Amino acid sequence: MSFVQLGGNNISGTYVHECNPGIKDPKPTNFVCEKNFTLDQWPTFVHLDRIQFTVEVENGGHVSITNFDGKPETDYVLHGLKTRYTFDVVFDYKEPTHCIEDRKSLCIKESLSIPDVTNISTFKVTWDGWYDTDSGIRKYEIEVFQLIPNGKVSDTTKLKYGEKVSVTFGPLNSSASEANMSVRNVGAYAVILITIDKAGNKKSSRRILIFDNISVVEKMNAPLRVTSASKETNYKWITSPCESIHVEWYNRFANKNHEGNGWLNSVEKVNEVDSILDDNEGERQISKKDNVHGIVRFEVGYETIYENNCSHIPFKSIPDLHSECADLNESIVDGKRLVIHLRAYDIMGKFAEDTANVTIDTSPPVIENLWLTRGDRVNISVSSVREFTNLTVEWLAYDFHSGIDYVRWRLYDNYTGHTIVHGLNHLSPQGETVSKEECQAKYMNCSRGPDCYCTLFNGCYHRHFSLRPHLSAVDGQGLRPENDKGVHEGDYFFEVEVKNTASLKTIVTIKVTIDTSPPHEGFVHEGFPDQSEVDFQQSRVIHAHWEGFFDKESGVLFYRYGFSNRCLPADFFVLSYKTNGVV
Repeated sequence: MSFVQLGGNNISGTYVHECNPGIKDPKPTNFVCEKNFTLDQWPTFVHLDRIQFTVEVENGGHVSITNFDGKPETDYVLHGLKTRYTFDVVFDYKEPTHCIEDRKSLCIKESLSIPDVTNISTFKVTWDGWYDTDSGIRKYEIEVFQLIPNGKVSDTTKLKYGEKVSVTFGPLNSSASEANMSVRNVGAYAVILITIDKAGNKKSSRRILIFDNISVVEKMNAPLRVTSASKETNYKWITSPCESIHVEWYNRFANKNHEGNGWLNSVEKVNEVDSILDDNEGERQISKKDNVHGIVRFEVGYETIYENNCSHIPFKSIPDLHSECADLNESIVDGKRLVIHLRAYDIMGKFAEDTANVTIDTSPPVIENLWLTRGDRVNISVSSVREFTNLTVEWLAYDFHSGIDYVRWRLYDNYTGHTIVHGLNHLSPQGETVSKEECQAKYMNCSRGPDCYCTLFNGCYHRHFSLRPHLSAVDGQGLRPENDKGVHEGDYFFEVEVKNTASLKTIVTIKVTIDTSPPHEGFVHEGFPDQSEVDFQQSRVIHAHWEGFFDKESGVLFYRYGFSNRCLPADFFVLSYKTNGVV
């Protein structure tokens, strides 16, 4: 038996071992020749060095003949056939290779492929593109580890190998390319494929997996809020112009299980897996999956409603996940409503949805025709009575976009330089109807009939208000008993404040003067002004003029005169309230 060390084509050493059993020793069984040696006696082996073994065997034997007539015994040697057998032992120090490691190849094969995330406990593992040009691939092995946080969970905590999961596979020989595996518990896992060549060299590829069949996205206590809207309206109404509509949802959503267990955190590297064969692609990699409280994607969509027309803006992903806000490029038009939908997705594709409504009204309510009235007479500013309970005040108040929220009146004077309130109260906004027909029926018996209008979102309202102040012992609910009368020549102010549903206010004030004295009397003359008065004339056309009539408190509103061939009675000059004048 001889041993030859070969490095490439060079013979670096030959070793011969004789196995001589002795030709006179018959071998009725198989002949065994052994030689034990250590590598210490050999030069250092390098990759692809070979040891060539050559075994040479010759059979034969001998015959001993005894001649009883002569020499007692003669030996005869028999030479048989000679056989040679050669085999090599190759030293393979190189690990198996995947085609992705060969930069010259256009490799599109996966060294290991599993689902990134799954809600099914049993799934398929596949691989392709492995080879070993030296000794060849002998088999594959698969290991599975559950991933656990390496310390207290935070955004920077890495996942490490925890318990090794027991998995059972059939034989994964060199021709195998797939296997089915199962996991029992929800969580993050590392799946490692170990490729082993015939020399025992190993190379590993790794993929990260999340199995969760109970995933849920929860709504937290924080709100979804349109911050372009007014805080006073609980962010329901946009009351001032803005370039875009800003929506925020800080800490609104969470997947507590994913966040609390760190399943989206980065995974520690291991020496057994080269970077190029590690999990660097897909939905779940060894690097941290960007998330906010376990949420990996936000989407916003909305509808706009304006003048009974509705348009839909489809859901779009928010580019900056951590901003937890979005700007909607929507024009600011009074009366428009946006119904905003927000979806928060976890890595499993599960989502929770929240909705916020916001309506636009940048114009305050309208107050018109605020004046004193008496009967059909309107636009009166002077009262001939001192009792405020005898005043009738009317006005129109309306808001076509958001409707009226409250109405308040106040009667006061500031003659002394300090405001003295004579009374105040809140009135019904005259809404609470859902149709114009219902509104007209409800306010049918109002002093000037129903005057209804409808908003798009807040029902219908009657816009004509009529008030006769009443006494009230409760402050803020009517006239104060001690201040329910005015004084002659006094100026008083009647104020109406109206707030719409968007919390925009309008205040209108009129001055009311108390004048209880008649105008100062003057003189009536016959004839034309600047001419001498005449007691008789020939013309049938009578001329007259007057002077000296005045009223320093309220002024003269109009004159009433008459001609007769007799003295006119006093009741002829009774004031007709169908013409404008003093109340």
